[in-house]
Amino acid sequence: VLFRSPGHIVRHIYSDLIGHRISYIALANAAKHAGAENMEISFSETQDAVGCAFTSDGRLPAGEVRFTGGLYNLSVLAEKQGAKVRARVGEGFTLSLLVPKTR
Repeated sequence: VLFRSPGHIVRHIYSDLIGHRISYIALANAAKHAGAENMEISFSETQDAVGCAFTSDGRLPAGEVRFTGGLYNLSVLAEKQGAKVRARVGEGFTLSLLVPKTR
């Protein structure tokens, strides 16, 4: 796992349950479903929000990413807290979370 972040962003993301849940789901799904060997966790910040992205090198989904099971539960939890969860397929699979600074 490669971890890149200024500390204050990490504290904001992980001050609520949503940060812990996305970490668990991203790591578990990458290992369980994609056979990933590496994951990069990066953090970002805008004026209004902070974000984290989990990008793995495992097998990519064959089709559209479906928000079922753990991903569905995560998206519902995020929505309740005013946050957004997104999945993107590129050179790797990325699961990202955007959390508003004020909720």
